[in-house]
Amino acid sequence: MPHRLVPLFLAVLTLSSGHSIAQNLESIGNEKPVKISGGLSANQIFYASNQKNAREPYNYYLGGQIALDIYGMHLPFSFTYSNQQSNFRQPFNQFSIHPSYKWLTGHFGYTSSTYSNYTVNGHIMLGGSLDLTPGENWDIGITAGRLQQAVLGDSLSETNSTAYQRYGYGFKVKYGSQTGFIGLILFRSKDDINSLPAEVIEELSPEENLAASISLSKQFLKKLLVQLEYSGSALTRNLYAEKSTQKEHPLAFLPWLLQPRTSTEYYNAYNAAVSYQARTYNIGLRFEQVGADYRTHGSYFFNNNFYNLTLNSSFSALAGRVKILLNIGVQEDDPQNLKLSRSSRFVGSVNLGVNPSEKLNLNLGYSNFTTFTNINRRFLDASFLTPYDRIDTLNYYQVSQNLTLNTNYVIAKSQRSSQTAMANINIMETRDVQAEISQPTSSVFITINAGYTLSLLQSGLNLSAMLNWQKDSNVLTGTNVIGPTLALSKSYFDRKLLAAMALSYNKVSGVGLTGSSLNGRLTGSYRLGESHRFQASIIGVQRSRNSETQTVTQDLTATLGYNYSF
Repeated sequence: MPHRLVPLFLAVLTLSSGHSIAQNLESIGNEKPVKISGGLSANQIFYASNQKNAREPYNYYLGGQIALDIYGMHLPFSFTYSNQQSNFRQPFNQFSIHPSYKWLTGHFGYTSSTYSNYTVNGHIMLGGSLDLTPGENWDIGITAGRLQQAVLGDSLSETNSTAYQRYGYGFKVKYGSQTGFIGLILFRSKDDINSLPAEVIEELSPEENLAASISLSKQFLKKLLVQLEYSGSALTRNLYAEKSTQKEHPLAFLPWLLQPRTSTEYYNAYNAAVSYQARTYNIGLRFEQVGADYRTHGSYFFNNNFYNLTLNSSFSALAGRVKILLNIGVQEDDPQNLKLSRSSRFVGSVNLGVNPSEKLNLNLGYSNFTTFTNINRRFLDASFLTPYDRIDTLNYYQVSQNLTLNTNYVIAKSQRSSQTAMANINIMETRDVQAEISQPTSSVFITINAGYTLSLLQSGLNLSAMLNWQKDSNVLTGTNVIGPTLALSKSYFDRKLLAAMALSYNKVSGVGLTGSSLNGRLTGSYRLGESHRFQASIIGVQRSRNSETQTVTQDLTATLGYNYSF
C-alpha cells in the first residue's frame, strides 16, 4: 500500500464504527486485494391531489451504495440526496474485525457474544473474543472487554444516566454431539469504582456479577432425547456493603470469583425438555422457570418471575398426505406469590394439513390464547370491610381465538399454461371478561378471500381476479369492507420489459359511516444489460366518505426511476 494511502486507510478504520468485518487470513494473497461494488439510483416523484395541505408536488431522490473489500474486509458506505434532505452516512457506528484461521475465529472491537439465555446473551462490549472448534465435538468461547462506559450524568434529572465503567470476561466449554453433550458457562463482571468521582458514590452504587450455567443433553435408544440446563446469577448491588459468610447459593462457594456481601442477591433459572421421535409422530414436553428479578450483566433484558410448561407433538399419516401439529402450554407468572396481581396464560393451537391429491391442498388451523389475571388478596384484604367485598371483580380474562382455513386447487397445469383457484377464511375473536361479564371491547374479525389465477407461461401473461370481504363485529361499532381486485401483467423481449396493471374497488359500510375507495395502478420496468434498470409507475386513488356530509378525495402519484449496479 503506498505511504500516502496509509493515513486514509487508518481514517476509514477510525471513522467506521455495529458493522461486522469478516476476514479469512488464509485467503490473503489468493484473491484481489481491493474490490469495489455498489449501485446508484435516481427517482423523481410527481404528486397531485384535490386535498389542501397535501405533500409537495415534486420530489427527487438520488442515492448510492459503495462497498470496499480490502483483503476480505467489507466496508460499506451509502449516501442519499433529495430536495427534502441530504446526508452521507456510514451504516455502522461501531467497528469490529473478525479474522479467522482454520478452526479459530477472533472478534475484536465492538462485538457481542451469545452463550445462553441466562448468562451472556447479546450484550455489546468493546474488547475481544475467540471462538474455537478444535474438533467435531468441541465448542469453546472466550470473551473479555468493556461492557459499559463511565458516564457522569445530571443528578437532578429524572432520567439520570450516570454509570460506572464496567468490565467483564467469560468463557464457555461444550463437548459432545447431537446425541449427547455437556456444557459449562462462566461469566464475571465488575464496575470500576475509580471511574467516577468520589461524591457520586452516594447517588450510585457500583455492582459486581457472577453468572454460571451447566447444561446436559443425552439421547437414549436413538429416539428419546433429554435436555437439562441450570443457570445461576449472583449480583452484588453495592460493592461497599459488608462481607457476608452465608452460603445460601452454590455461587456463594466461589469467593475467589465473587465475594458475597450483604447486598448480594442470588437468582436461579431452570430449563428442561424431553422429546420422543418416532417414524410417523413425535412428542415433546418442555419446562422453563426463571426466578423473580433474574438479572445478569451479560444481557440487556430478561423475562423473569414466570414458569412455562408446553407440550408439542406432530403426527403424519397416509404417506404424509395428512399432517397434524399440536401445541398446548400454560404460563404463569409470580410463582413465589410476590406481586400484587398474578396472571396465568393458556396457549393452545392445532393445525391440520391435508393433501388428498397433487391438485388440492387444504390447511385448517385453530389457536386459543387466554390470559387470566387474579388480584392477590393478601395485598387487598386490609382494605375490605368484609371478606366478600368485590370478590367477583378480582378475576379478569382476556381471550383471543383464531380459526383459519386455506385451500388451493390446481384446475389445470401444462407446459403452456396453469390455472389455480384459492380461498382463505380467517375468523378471530377477542374478548375481555371481568366478573364473568363480557366487556364492550369484545370483537369478531372475519376475513374471506377468494381468487382465480391464469398463467400463460410461454407468452408471459398473468391474469388474476380476487374478491375480498372483511367484517368487524364490535359490541359498540362494526364495519364491512367488500370489493374485487383485478390484476394483469405481461413480459416482453425475453422478460426484459415487464408491464403490469391492477384495479381494486372496496365498498365500506358501518355505524354512521359509508364510503368507497377506487385504486388503480400502472407499472413498467425495463432491464438493459446486467447493470441498468428503468422503472415507471402511476397510481391513482379516489376515496369517498359519507357521514353528515359527503367528501371525495383524489390522489395521483407518478414515479420515474433509474438504477445502476456495478
